[in-house]
Amino acid sequence: MAAPSNGEPPRVCVVNLGCRVNRVESDWMEESLAGFGCAMSDPEHAQVIIINSCAVTGEAQAKTRQAVRRAASRGGVLLVGVTGCAAALDAEGISGLSDKVVILPSKLTAAQDVIAVWRGRPAGPRASEPSVEGHAPVSRPDAAGLACEPATDEPSLGVSPRGIAPGETPRDGAHLVERVRRGVKVQDGCDNRCTYCVVWKARGASRSVALDRIDDEVALVLSEGACEIDLSGVNLGRFEARGDDGRAMGLAGLIERVCSAARGRAVVRSSSLEPQDVTADVLRAMARNADVVCPHLHLPLQSGCDETLALMRRRYDSADFSRIAQDARATVAGMSLTTDVIAGFPGETEERFERSLEFCRSMGFSKMHVFRYSARPGTPAASMADQVDPEVSRLRARRLRELSREMRIRDARLRVGDVEHVIVERVDERGVAWGSTGSYHDVVLDGGDLPSGGAAPGLYEARLRDVDDDGVLHADALVRVRLVHEG
Repeated sequence: MAAPSNGEPPRVCVVNLGCRVNRVESDWMEESLAGFGCAMSDPEHAQVIIINSCAVTGEAQAKTRQAVRRAASRGGVLLVGVTGCAAALDAEGISGLSDKVVILPSKLTAAQDVIAVWRGRPAGPRASEPSVEGHAPVSRPDAAGLACEPATDEPSLGVSPRGIAPGETPRDGAHLVERVRRGVKVQDGCDNRCTYCVVWKARGASRSVALDRIDDEVALVLSEGACEIDLSGVNLGRFEARGDDGRAMGLAGLIERVCSAARGRAVVRSSSLEPQDVTADVLRAMARNADVVCPHLHLPLQSGCDETLALMRRRYDSADFSRIAQDARATVAGMSLTTDVIAGFPGETEERFERSLEFCRSMGFSKMHVFRYSARPGTPAASMADQVDPEVSRLRARRLRELSREMRIRDARLRVGDVEHVIVERVDERGVAWGSTGSYHDVVLDGGDLPSGGAAPGLYEARLRDVDDDGVLHADALVRVRLVHEG
């Protein structure tokens, strides 16, 4: 692709598909692109679209291909860069979708690679140098070193999660939109081999970020006004790094460490945790830091039927999961549990589905993310007997989502009268402040001791006053802990 005659950096849009870790990595790419002088844009006005892809299911892979085709079909788009899991697993197939497509094998150097191609050079070693034609890739000189320490020879991925919220774009090329919630990626890769999943192939073996790098990132996002720090990883519970004393530190120790840095300025939340990784030490660390830790865990269940769990090659059964949930609620006051559930996994009979549904009901989740099973080529589940008809899966998913809504409203009502941290993420054109509670419920902050002019993005302590018919909590501010612009 020839460079534009004026040589100016392009208008770029980063499209994020998939998990929270992808979101953190997309933020990193947006920051790097802004550092190169690129103007961040929406898809309609972009000259370059970068797609951070997902391949966790066959449906996710199909959505990636659709996103690539849609981006390439836009008249003003001259380059479509594709990175992430789908690109790692099917580079040839995705690059063949359009002559505008360039595969970006490393998220760490994706920005440099895009700039190189934009300026008429091939992506490669030259694009991976510390700077490209005088533009620093990020504002902090050592950010390119924020990478996971591989436990194997798998390539490491960059970690520098400053950026924008999903669906938003920076105001200009120099400054990214302020974010109340910031992700800090502390782990990558997965050693589990669930029969429906290819993430372990795309991401490689589990590896963790060095503690000094995590300390730097936490300090950085706090200095920029973060009011919630989300600890993120593909398999977060496998985090392990050497502490100051040379001994191994797991997730419990990391929670203690980050809470100490954030106390009085931000709250700390853990992203998705495999149930078997929720140890007594992790729960005790959360309980000891109740003034900082969000009382919420996302524990992927996938099915409430033991036979289905065995076919999925999950490392627990329903009794294990129930015990873990009970321990979490007994140890951490006000604990909210959310989960993932798959509908229509191969071999899921009607009787097995009903058992899964009833188990979910007994757990009283505050939210369920429901997925219809879609066969992912290259996984054992794709070739299993007794594949479920897609229409049956659709109907089962609908019933699970109906149950999720019922449980979410019920859990929200149980919280009326409680005092929780509230993170206000945006204020709409009517002046209504929207956000989430520490327990991960949607909330409107519309009463109490609000700042002059109403609530602004930031962190508050608030009393939950009531809940509407959609399950949205309404709250009165009691204490303003921190506004984003206060830094």
